[in-house]
Amino acid sequence: MFAYTGPLGTIFSEEAVSMYLWAPTAQDVCVNFYDGPAGPLLETVQLNESNGVWSVTGPRNWENRYYLYEVTVYHPATANIEKCLATDPYARG
Repeated sequence: MFAYTGPLGTIFSEEAVSMYLWAPTAQDVCVNFYDGPAGPLLETVQLNESNGVWSVTGPRNWENRYYLYEVTVYHPATANIEKCLATDPYARG
């Protein structure tokens, strides 16, 4: 049902930062940027979905910011739609 062969994770260019997250069952995805590992929250940015991949491109100053994805998804264990915070599964240290 879903297929994608493009980039995943955070991609840096000289002009911008692009973020790609494979989450085909998500109903909504935002990225929360923080000033440090314990906050405070600086900015929340909506991602756009195409064929199961959520993405956004933003300014170069996103580099070196802490971030978590906020994913809205149906959770079968609770049988509810839940908002979950998740680290980037493609992040590299």
